[in-house]
Amino acid sequence: MAVKAVTHYRTKNREALLAYLRSREGEHVTVSEIHDHFRQTGSSMGVATIYRQLEQLVSEGQMRKYVVESSSAACFEYIGARQGCARFIHCKCGKCGKILHIDQSEIQDMTRLLEERSGFRMDSAQTVLYGVCGDCRADQEKGF
Repeated sequence: MAVKAVTHYRTKNREALLAYLRSREGEHVTVSEIHDHFRQTGSSMGVATIYRQLEQLVSEGQMRKYVVESSSAACFEYIGARQGCARFIHCKCGKCGKILHIDQSEIQDMTRLLEERSGFRMDSAQTVLYGVCGDCRADQEKGF
């Protein structure tokens, strides 16, 4: 049985999306943020097109998809050719919902200790730490 090669068409929408994602490499973005960007720039790229292209990029290994909570939108991170890039721990602000990430190597002592004491190995792609981001903490301190 012959294996069929997958062809990826180089459409204007795909190229525009890739350019945007490359400009945000290493950051988490949602479909809503991407759609807002293109709407503000006068593009007529639809939400379905964005979803379809993102899922294709995930399957190609150029994007990572994170679902932090089942009740919130998925986040996507453009990794391009960084196939072996570091894993991240997700940090979600309980006030504004912003998702930040820190390199897992920055908390390797904690993850090593967790594994040594309990045998538990953390899956960083599924790990979320909840707290309050710096912006919201600053607002709290100002009395907002």
